[in-house]
Amino acid sequence: LCLATLPASVGAVASVELRPELRERWFGTLDTQDVYTYNKVWPCDLEDARSDAGFEVESVEKVVTRLSLLISDLEERHSGKAVCLFSHADTIQILQTWLSGEDVRKFSQFRFKNGEVRRLVPNDPSSLPDPVPITLLV
Repeated sequence: LCLATLPASVGAVASVELRPELRERWFGTLDTQDVYTYNKVWPCDLEDARSDAGFEVESVEKVVTRLSLLISDLEERHSGKAVCLFSHADTIQILQTWLSGEDVRKFSQFRFKNGEVRRLVPNDPSSLPDPVPITLLV
């Protein structure tokens, strides 16, 4: 839920900001339930980026909308600086998939490892890791 702004030529943190746009994806009536609820949502995401999966889940399209507002603000306020974003899995995977130009419905196939750092490369789907088909949790 935060970002760190770094001078482009130096590795030191210049500032840290909390941004609500980086919050975890709202899981509607499934929120606070166990991890297996992803089984009910991700297949619906693959079919339709506007889907709430029947559980009032924040759609992929709505996540993209809030992240696009964030990116526009960051580009305006931090031009020429490196920015490091920290967020939860669905949110950051949707962000990277959208920025790369890949179909956002496929975001769940580009899984992050815990603590993984990736460079966001606009309009370059080859910047994504190899897709891994959804494996439903049991």
